[in-house]
Amino acid sequence: GVGANQSRPVVRGFRGQRILLLEDGIRMNNSRRQQDFGEIPALVDVSQLDRVEVVRGPASVLYGSDAIGGVVNMITRIPDFKPGSSSLHGNLGYRYSAADQQSKAIANINGNLGKIGFMFSGNLRKSDEYSAPSGSFGDIRLDDDVTVNDSGVKDHGYNLLLSYNFSSQNQLSFKYEYYRAEDAGFGFVEPDLYDPGAPRIQILYPNQEVQKFTFKYEHRDLDFLMADHIALTGYSLSNERILGTHIFIPFGIPGMPQAGIQLDNENISDVDTLGMRLELNKGFNGHILTYGVDVYRDRT
Repeated sequence: GVGANQSRPVVRGFRGQRILLLEDGIRMNNSRRQQDFGEIPALVDVSQLDRVEVVRGPASVLYGSDAIGGVVNMITRIPDFKPGSSSLHGNLGYRYSAADQQSKAIANINGNLGKIGFMFSGNLRKSDEYSAPSGSFGDIRLDDDVTVNDSGVKDHGYNLLLSYNFSSQNQLSFKYEYYRAEDAGFGFVEPDLYDPGAPRIQILYPNQEVQKFTFKYEHRDLDFLMADHIALTGYSLSNERILGTHIFIPFGIPGMPQAGIQLDNENISDVDTLGMRLELNKGFNGHILTYGVDVYRDRT
């Protein structure tokens, strides 16, 4: 019941901060998220993805303690480059789904002018709350369909990529990414519908805003004794979020007007991250050696 925005991956029973989320090799996990939840993959829209790589099982040697359960690396698209020519491509898309009355629009334009590549993409989504069907679940019985409160979201994002291609295997690039979500939360059904007198717990994310700047140099065809491939990435990430919790704990005599304790809390936090990643690969006799360094600092 967490809704379209708040889903997280589960690998071999592990979830949250036990699964390391990466975008183009850059970690998305941060020091603010608690262990059970981890960061949301929704920060990277599926329309931006070229492919997704998944490591099922421990990968802490390469990726650190967050990767005890596995790694999910979301690899985004880059403009096609053909030496000696110019090109322009683009696409528009619209999606509608009935379960959550979701409407989503996407747009992408990319290409190259000589050695300069470019890409701009954006997406806009509005999703209403889910409806849970009637029926039984353990000791819970619902006679009618019910609304799963706070399972909708309004979010949007856009990205700008510029690159200079020394050759088809040698590239310098800059990328800017922006994401904003509103009116998201953890879905719940009103307890009075299935367990009258139980506490009412509401967890809301009124706003989350993410901005990311990435500089990258990559050479995929090195003629070097210790490396066939090198990628050097530097990035700056700002991740701001508002978290609201509203808890009502009832007490009193059944059948009498309800009284109780109301607890309201709002937490505004931001994480600013600076990081650098250097990765080198060398192939020999059917094997690949990967080595390098990954450094980051979170300021919360």
